[in-house]
Amino acid sequence: MADKKFHIGKLVQERLKYEERSISWLARKIGCDRSNVYRIFEREHLDSELLMKLSVVLDYNFFEVYAKMFDEMKEQYDKNKKDVGKLM
Repeated sequence: MADKKFHIGKLVQERLKYEERSISWLARKIGCDRSNVYRIFEREHLDSELLMKLSVVLDYNFFEVYAKMFDEMKEQYDKNKKDVGKLM
């Protein structure tokens, strides 16, 4: 995964669907409008505070995705000593 980017907004959207919850439900739980939830789905990156709220509400640790990516990137870096920017 370290050499592949992922889209966190799409992952949030998939988790919401998996939980069989509505966009309105999520908006209420995280304290925003429905339109903001749609914007979250479009974003490739989210700040850590929002990601924490989403993790709690959707009962899924989105940080684990980043942790796995970190482990893979670190392993590649240790093997190749390449510039980190070139690993993504």
